[in-house]
Amino acid sequence: MLASGWVLGLLCAMATSPAATRSASARSDEAGRESVRITADHLEYEAERELFVAEGHVRIVRGDRSIEADWVVVSRATERGIASGNVVYRDGGEELRSELLQFDIETLQGLVYQGHLDTGEAGFLVEADRLIRTGDDTYTVVSGSFTTCRCAEGERIPWSIDAGKAEVKIGGYATAQNTTLDILGVPIVWLPWLIFPVKTERESGVLFPEFGFGGRAGIEVGLPLFWAAHENIGVIATPTYMTKRGFKQDLELEALIGERSSAKVFGAFGRDEQRVKAKKALKGPPDNENRISRWTVLVDYDQWLPGDWRVKADLKLISDNEYALDYDEFSEYRHDLFLESEIFGFRHFGRDGRLGAVGSVIHANDLQVVDSRDRDDFVHQQLPGLRADIMSGPTPGMHKLVTRFEFDYANYYFDRSPQDEFSSALLVGDDLFLDVGVDGGEFLPKFEEIAGEGNDIFDEGELLADEGHRLVLHPRAAYPLRLWDRLELYPEIGYRQTLYATRAQNFAQQGHITARVDLRTRLVGNPGGGTLNHVVEPTLGWSFVGNASSSGAPLFVPATTLPQHRLRQFERDNLLADPSDRVNSRNTFSFGIANRLYRHGRLRGTLNLSFDRHLVGKGTTYSVTERDDDFSRLVVAGETAGLYRVNSRFNLTFDPKRERVEEGHFSLAVAPWSWVVLSAGYRYRAPIAANTARYFSQINSDDPWDQSTPALSQIRPGITLNLGSRLKLRYSASYDFDKTHLQSQVGAFEYRSKCKCWAIGLDVQNIRRRVGDRIKNEISFQLRYSLLGAGDDSLRAGAFANTRSRRDF
Repeated sequence: MLASGWVLGLLCAMATSPAATRSASARSDEAGRESVRITADHLEYEAERELFVAEGHVRIVRGDRSIEADWVVVSRATERGIASGNVVYRDGGEELRSELLQFDIETLQGLVYQGHLDTGEAGFLVEADRLIRTGDDTYTVVSGSFTTCRCAEGERIPWSIDAGKAEVKIGGYATAQNTTLDILGVPIVWLPWLIFPVKTERESGVLFPEFGFGGRAGIEVGLPLFWAAHENIGVIATPTYMTKRGFKQDLELEALIGERSSAKVFGAFGRDEQRVKAKKALKGPPDNENRISRWTVLVDYDQWLPGDWRVKADLKLISDNEYALDYDEFSEYRHDLFLESEIFGFRHFGRDGRLGAVGSVIHANDLQVVDSRDRDDFVHQQLPGLRADIMSGPTPGMHKLVTRFEFDYANYYFDRSPQDEFSSALLVGDDLFLDVGVDGGEFLPKFEEIAGEGNDIFDEGELLADEGHRLVLHPRAAYPLRLWDRLELYPEIGYRQTLYATRAQNFAQQGHITARVDLRTRLVGNPGGGTLNHVVEPTLGWSFVGNASSSGAPLFVPATTLPQHRLRQFERDNLLADPSDRVNSRNTFSFGIANRLYRHGRLRGTLNLSFDRHLVGKGTTYSVTERDDDFSRLVVAGETAGLYRVNSRFNLTFDPKRERVEEGHFSLAVAPWSWVVLSAGYRYRAPIAANTARYFSQINSDDPWDQSTPALSQIRPGITLNLGSRLKLRYSASYDFDKTHLQSQVGAFEYRSKCKCWAIGLDVQNIRRRVGDRIKNEISFQLRYSLLGAGDDSLRAGAFANTRSRRDF
């Protein structure tokens, strides 16, 4: 931290000026020397001893380096110097303070007694009996203490690393001998040798341990090891021990590839000791849900290729279907019916990007039952899938004509044909599906009487039996008009053609006309003459789907048993471009009103209302749509974003024919004061008939045809308290009105120290979960903490460093 040549140049420049001055300055004139300026209350040169002596507010400046002291003496003969009294040396963000400083001008090496080194606002503070500078950024520390805590004078330091001797590289790391980790001045851990980062940038090293309590794993302890493999690659390996399941090795990799590409990989492997005990208890060989070696791989890959092509991969692979239940890192997928992995590449073409092309591979893993009754071999996969879209836009030579074209191809296959496992008597149609009910297979004897078995209608959960190719072509053309400068008219007509080449039917096809007409206007108001603007957009619409005559076509994409009416009414392309292979003819008349609120030019809220009247044609054979009838729906949806400190979202679907609400969802977050956020959520779903439901675990009747699942009615209140800048408390719960009990409770406590050098958090969960035939309350704890700056400074976005849990509180 001390100057070398610039001090020598200063000496040469001042050699002819032995007289004392009240305020003196000098500049080096030697070739290659940087300009130097020295000021002091008194400056003189003693010719006999060849000494320069400066006293009183001495300040020496060269570029961004400076030395301040009460007294400085420099020997021209030995090229060594001494500074004493309130010595301060600054070099960029580094600051060194001491009472006595010895330095060598030529080599820039120095010795500091009772030194204090500050490596920058986010870096370490070093106190040492002796601090020897050995290079531009290197030091030898004797009897030193390291910490990132910047506490007020007189306060106890929360944590520090004490070392008998250490070699330190600023911007790198320190290698220390005879070290202790002190908490509040008390030695907690002694280590003969320790390496730790001494910089704010990432550096290889040992992160601080992770802890978790409760749940299916028991007490968890992990020790993360971070490896900065490359400037753009970071790896975290975390050996973890769980009292209930034994050791598991986690490995995370994050890489930046070029300017825009990236990759994130998470992998875990472990020997499940709980299943080892279960295996020993069995007389014969265990079935495959007692797999002992368990693993998972998650990949999120995004790669830009030449020619503006882009490839993304989203892979979710697990050793067995119960992995998501037993290990926390997969908890967000616990309630999924299928686990999908996908690799796809895409590109946009043209100056306006209207043409887009996508190629994909999709693999689905059935999670609905344990592995011994798994249906993965019979589930349809897609290899490959190809899609191209020409989005709506003007036509060359006919600028008022708007055209759109959709191309969709997929090859559907399975690893094993269901006919190899089941009786051919169960097949329906031209090898379309196996009519075995919503449980999906006769090898589940407990559910043989479930509704849907033998009804000649495809029920969700039944196995598809054919495989082959499917191609969809859907050109559309529209001619928008503006009437009387107030109304917008959008008429469109198209034809949707589907072609098949399958194992069972060789070639098949179906086609139907699609059409729509939209008439709308816009009204703009300024309520109260303030900053709030209101846009009202009434709309009349008509949608038409012709008779597809699809009864004999293959069945690769079944119609859903529970259509999302609100999605179809607010975006009627979901009706015109229904991807299923069984589409009924429809005449749909709709009326809607869209409301948008703007404040200071920003969208702050929406309120949309839609009422549709559907005239549904005769249902097609082997399809759930055969049960459809004339119906209508009233849908209301809206949201607010920061409007008067309120964020909200809601939707409601009402069936006038049955005079009931079919579904509804409401969420609200209000910040009445800056330190508190109140939240509430509610969701409702009307009872679902057993023969269209997947909730067969809720039906306990021998004759379930007339049974219905209970209505889903749940509320989720929550509160977040920001008690100052350092303390945060959060709580949320989920209550089921039908079952009259709490489904879950989640609490979180987070605290950051006043000196911003450590943070701690505690998460507590109480979740009601079905385990086999029993309902259990699972309580789990997770302790999260970070000693900031000690190689573990990833505290960001309200999350503590040692937490990589994917749970969202």
